[in-house]
Amino acid sequence: MSDAVPVGRYRAVLGESTLWLPERKCIAWVDIEGRATILTDVETGEEQINKLPDRPTALADLGSGLLVARDCGIVGPDGTILAANPQRPPGRFNDGTAGIGGQFWISTIGPEGGRLHRLGRDGQAWHLRRDLVTGLGTPNGLALSPDGQWLYLSDSRAERQGIWRFAHDPRTGDITDRQPFFETAGHTGRPDGATTDTAGNYWFAGMDAGEVVCLSPSGDILRRVPLPVSKPTRPALASGRLFVTSIRMPDEPLSGRLLAVTL
Repeated sequence: MSDAVPVGRYRAVLGESTLWLPERKCIAWVDIEGRATILTDVETGEEQINKLPDRPTALADLGSGLLVARDCGIVGPDGTILAANPQRPPGRFNDGTAGIGGQFWISTIGPEGGRLHRLGRDGQAWHLRRDLVTGLGTPNGLALSPDGQWLYLSDSRAERQGIWRFAHDPRTGDITDRQPFFETAGHTGRPDGATTDTAGNYWFAGMDAGEVVCLSPSGDILRRVPLPVSKPTRPALASGRLFVTSIRMPDEPLSGRLLAVTL
């Protein structure tokens, strides 16, 4: 039994990249295949829907406005393309999360396999450091620990599924020492998008399992939150609630909606 309720009216084809914007009291999220970004007021349910000419996949708030990873590249708040897509078509950006000092961790999927990159500034110029991690299937689950000591990364590909963490230097954003964090096979669904809370717990969407799972900083299961959708994609935490996006399924009326669960 799930306590999840929909917020707003928009129903995505492939909802993703939930991002809490505290100053606006909104969840920003994307509909990848519907080619739209959505801002949903979590109190009123009012929505601002921005239709795009290509697919948006991931968002980051770096303090000066939203960055949007799209087919055409990573686009800044003023519409400028800050970095091109490093994967050749039909490759695309996939998951992303804001890093320290205005950085943007972003993964790609495509013919060259799954890869992890980092967008940052060199003075006034933006640059994309490519292929910091390679050999992945479908890289997901990007999230930083609240103290900046760990960067989390998962792989949603069925034959590779798992969650890892890297030692993360909060001064530079450099990562080292990849470690297994949680083995999802046999425990829950494939690990999709994720977030961390102020206690350092890691919350991830269990694709095909219809739940969000909360792990302690040591990788122990603390909580499982059931959902009325089989394919949740990414959680966000805000105001004592868990917000989740999902993939629209024909026999699941709440799938594709932005869902909220009071914790």
